[in-house]
Amino acid sequence: MFFVLKFRELNISLLAFCRLYGVESTAIHRWSIKYDYDGLESLQEIKVKTLYSSHILINSVEDYLTGNFSMLQIVKKYNLCGDGLLRKWLKW
Repeated sequence: MFFVLKFRELNISLLAFCRLYGVESTAIHRWSIKYDYDGLESLQEIKVKTLYSSHILINSVEDYLTGNFSMLQIVKKYNLCGDGLLRKWLKW
């Protein structure tokens, strides 16, 4: 949560911010998507496992395999908990 708010506060490039704080740029992107979608609550630690429908699973994997969407775009489109989940689905 701190990193998203701090990045938005500072007027520096994403690359400079990541070097300064030792954070991966994809993490900042994921957290920013969550923050934009659902505010600060979405950045709190998840204590309950989120279940997704088979429809979301299939559509998100198909969207990725078509090459029309990046992982981060799919995470945002389907409100997934992160790209790690999509990677897991792709392995299946």
